[in-house]
Amino acid sequence: MGLVNNADGTLTDESNGLMWQIDEDGEEKKYGQALAYCHLLDLAGHDDWRLPKKEELQLLAKVEFQNLQKMFPNIQDERYWAESSEDELWWAENPGKIAYTVDFDSGSSNYGHAVTYFRVYSYYVRAVRLI
Repeated sequence: MGLVNNADGTLTDESNGLMWQIDEDGEEKKYGQALAYCHLLDLAGHDDWRLPKKEELQLLAKVEFQNLQKMFPNIQDERYWAESSEDELWWAENPGKIAYTVDFDSGSSNYGHAVTYFRVYSYYVRAVRLI
């Protein structure tokens, strides 16, 4: 994955057609707050930011954590929320109460894996948009 720093607070992943927010605000949020944060974000002249899908976060997690720290200096060694639809979570007893996260804990055996958690828990957020 080749990420290009656009010198405007964003990185572009041309091979996957994505633009990433470099500096998140460093605050954990509940799922609904994470959606709102991305929706209201106005960065680098773009206002179409959104919460990434789990597959998009997993693409980032394929990069070694030390290299991610160079590209995203304030990346948290923790879980990040992923946009999750009830259709995607059809198998769950209460799909409207859970959402996917992707683990960026470099010391965890779950690094890069998607795991569901209740939407009332708080995790980190990194916005993305299509280019």
